[in-house]
Amino acid sequence: MVSISGITYSLLIQAISRLFFSIFYSHKFLLKKRIHWILIFFKWLICFIIGIQPLSIEHGFERIREHRMCRIKTNKLSIAPYSICIVYVFPRRIVIIVYALIFYQVHQSTHRARSNLIKIYTSACICLTFICKNLIVMKNILTILNILMCGETPYLILMIWDLIDSGSAPRQLYFLSVNSLVSATTLLAI
Repeated sequence: MVSISGITYSLLIQAISRLFFSIFYSHKFLLKKRIHWILIFFKWLICFIIGIQPLSIEHGFERIREHRMCRIKTNKLSIAPYSICIVYVFPRRIVIIVYALIFYQVHQSTHRARSNLIKIYTSACICLTFICKNLIVMKNILTILNILMCGETPYLILMIWDLIDSGSAPRQLYFLSVNSLVSATTLLAI
């Protein structure tokens, strides 16, 4: 759970960093290395707290003999919604909101650059280059989000299935959920 939340919260930190550089660039203290190290520290702190929380719930984890691993019980009513919301939904929503803000800013600066293009040609070229960079980065992050979403979908289906039918999901779905997360993480490295 720490590794999955580490990946999703890492994307959140990248989005926040991109927000600092593209919208709040006039606040120089947000662009410093120290702020980014603090963000990384808090990301790992949050990930470990998320991973430790299910330990406080009785029978929160189960051992999967075939995979020789321990995982969260997906049919436990208090843990499944917690892990879905905290690990998947919350970071995704914030990343989408942050990139919507960046996209809105890029859209607004495109209009400003077009209106001032005749007056200050070089400044508009620099601005358009910056806008193109933001759009490329946004496209890459959205691709990463889609890869992770495809990898996490079988796990989410498994949790919902276990909640509805009290742990009667097919064994193949357990295998698929674990392997899809690993495959999605591997695709990120490529």
